[in-house]
Amino acid sequence: MYKKGNIAWNKGTKGICKTNKTSFKKGQIPWVKGKKFPYKPCPKKKGKHYSPKTEFKKGCKSERKGKKYPQFSGDKNPSWKGGKFERSGYIYIYMPEHPFAKQRYVKRANLVMEKHLGRYLTYKEVIHHINGIRNDDRPENLMLFANNSKHRSFHFSIKSLPRRNTRL
Repeated sequence: MYKKGNIAWNKGTKGICKTNKTSFKKGQIPWVKGKKFPYKPCPKKKGKHYSPKTEFKKGCKSERKGKKYPQFSGDKNPSWKGGKFERSGYIYIYMPEHPFAKQRYVKRANLVMEKHLGRYLTYKEVIHHINGIRNDDRPENLMLFANNSKHRSFHFSIKSLPRRNTRL
């Protein structure tokens, strides 16, 4: 909102068409004076279109909606690496049908723990790697916590223990 007495930034300009920027300030000479203007004039009505044959009719949906190149999606893509990738030490597996998939990928540790338990994990449950190596997803290396506060209290209890001197 403008304060009382302030002048608007576009004071003294004609209405500017965002599509072709044909308007100029008062007193300015257009740089294309005497030349044929390269842009089409701004449409006067909202419903007017230049190429109605190429546009979809109202109510029609595109069959490619949401897919840029369906012929190169998933395993058809030339740079497909088998549905696995590593980020921050964790290994993610491609599983778009999983209920807790984030951008169609799930942590491999969560999948191993779900197979071990025989059920899906809840959204509050947290997986902990016992030896600290994040890509070691053996069931004996994984620990399940009911929520993140119990996981954090476990880490705090580990830090408060006296450390052993490993040097000889």
